[in-house]
Formats: sequence, C-alpha cells, structure tokens
Amino acid sequence: MPRATPLAARNDTPRVGARVRSLRRERGLTIEQLAAATGLTKGFISQLERDRTAPSLSSIARICDALGVRLSTIFEREPAPALVRRQERPPVESSFPTESHLLSSRDEARFQAIESLVAPGEGAGDELTSLPGEMEFVYVLEGSLELRVGDEVHLLEHGDALTYQLAKAHTWRNASDTETLRVLWVAVPNPY
Repeated sequence: MPRATPLAARNDTPRVGARVRSLRRERGLTIEQLAAATGLTKGFISQLERDRTAPSLSSIARICDALGVRLSTIFEREPAPALVRRQERPPVESSFPTESHLLSSRDEARFQAIESLVAPGEGAGDELTSLPGEMEFVYVLEGSLELRVGDEVHLLEHGDALTYQLAKAHTWRNASDTETLRVLWVAVPNPY
C-alpha cells in the first residue's frame, strides 16, 4: 500500500498560507474574526496559514470574499518592497513637453506613480485621450493644473487632488503662463 505524502512535501499543492495571513493582517483581522466571517473553523484558518492543509477552491473563495479580494490575489506572490531613490528615478519618455520621472518600480503592475514638471502653458494638447486602466489620482505639488475629463474642466491648485476614471477621455495643461507646474500622477493599474 502506498504511503501518503505529507502536505509539506507535495509539489502540486499551491502555497497560499503566507498570502492569506498577510492579507488578513493588512485588514486588521484576527484568525477568529476571519473564521467567523467565512464559516470556517479557527483551526482550519490556522492550519491554512501555516500551509498544513490543502484548502478547497470553495474555502479559498469564502476567504477571498471575507477579505474583499479577487480569487487570483491569493495565488499572486506578495510583492517585495521596491525602493526608488530620488537620484535614481528613471526619466519617463513622453510626447508631452514635460520633465517626468517614474517614482514606482518599473516592474510594478498594480499602479504607476510619476512626478512631472510642466513648463508654463504647456500640456497634453487639446485632443482628449484615454488609457487602459481603472483610475488615476492626480495631486498638485506646486502650481496649478487644468484637467479636462470628458465635458468637465477642473482647476487644481497647490495641494488639490482629483481621482477620475483613467479610461475616460481627458487632457491637461499647466494653467499658469508664468509658474512651473509640479504634479504627481498615480494610475491604477499600471497602464504601461
């Protein structure tokens, strides 16, 4: 009779325990709270987080629902911290008349952060364009930004922020004829 292979020694079982633990802790939940939210036992959650048991797809789906994440999130590797030093920020190639630098890692797929310096009166032009993605967050660090999203025109001054759908047609420009604009753009997910 063949011997059973311990779960820790099997190569075909996905390791999701550390990811579940990390997501649970990020949300400030205890094992007991996650168990109550999923209808699973505390013992099962504890065993799962230590990769001592093989969860069913149904169990993982219940955990994802309780954590508010997509099923694929559990199977993704947790990204390592990505440090981008100021002096090492790569320039962003653009057809716009800006000096832009990437603040996020080039490998980051979840979002993209860019800081741009825009000369007085310069911008993306009159034509509205859209990008693939869910949303963009814009924060004015210095100066004033005129941002057109669809039929709406927003004037953002130093310290103002706006979040809008990235896929919605938009354009922008430095609203000042004398001051340089410094702006932070954060797109989710990374459209490039």
